[in-house]
Amino acid sequence: MNGEPARRPPRTAGSGRAGPRRLRRVIIGRQQVLTTGLKPSFWNDVYHVAMTARLPAFVAGLLTAYLAINAAFATLYRLSPNAIANSAGDFENLFYFSAETLTTVGYGEMFPQTRYGHVLVSAEVFTGLFFTATMLGLIFARMSRPRARLLFARALVVGPHEGERTLAIRVANARLNILSSATARLWVLLQQTTREGSRFRRYVELPVLRSENPNFALSWTILHRCDEASPIHGRSTADLVAEEAMFMVVITGVDESSGQTVQAREYYAATDIRWDHRYADILSTRPDGSTVLDYARFHEVEPLAGAGSP
Repeated sequence: MNGEPARRPPRTAGSGRAGPRRLRRVIIGRQQVLTTGLKPSFWNDVYHVAMTARLPAFVAGLLTAYLAINAAFATLYRLSPNAIANSAGDFENLFYFSAETLTTVGYGEMFPQTRYGHVLVSAEVFTGLFFTATMLGLIFARMSRPRARLLFARALVVGPHEGERTLAIRVANARLNILSSATARLWVLLQQTTREGSRFRRYVELPVLRSENPNFALSWTILHRCDEASPIHGRSTADLVAEEAMFMVVITGVDESSGQTVQAREYYAATDIRWDHRYADILSTRPDGSTVLDYARFHEVEPLAGAGSP
């Protein structure tokens, strides 16, 4: 307006650009969400992709990058037949020469003899240093990243505890070490409607009876009392399914083996609740006084007398 150039819409720092409508799948717990409207931002988030990729994909990515770099330099060497001494000029020999140069091995038989060859070798040595440092850094970051190995029961159970109707989630430390200063938090995600008719999803924290465990070594049953103050009080499975309820439990603690803070989470749908059930007993004591934890029965639940789904 008034001869002023049109202004571009502002961009959010670090976000991808809006582009063609391409669906991307995001897994949140056990729920699949499809997103659209953003271009893939692989090159803007390579570190995140490398850290979150599965190990076979991570190794395949490094191997692909290694082969691609050597193939590219071998092709550049072939552009000048006299650049490398004692070279037959074929792609295979130049590829092996590139691999030796990239890793600064160098066996002496083949070497650069022209300015073009020296420039390429210098560029490849620098590329090799950068590639090796990046590769080792990513490997170290993945290997040193603390991870908790916690086992979560497949189902939630609701039954009486200390005379009150209580929601329970069983968790076990599968690493068989001690997770010190462990804390547990529990939320339920509900689909709600405002007075204006707008629908939105809201996390509601569910108070836990014992939210701290100073030495989490074996199993831990997380309890939430379903009294009048509870957001799920009086709700049935059908009610929770209608509200698209999803439960999320988060365990945080310090791994005594590494001294680092670790965290694990698990999600449950409303259909994962077993009403008027309890977990099967997995702890037993031997005649010598030692305690046995039977992981084979960890996920088993048992109905209570007179049980019936609400």
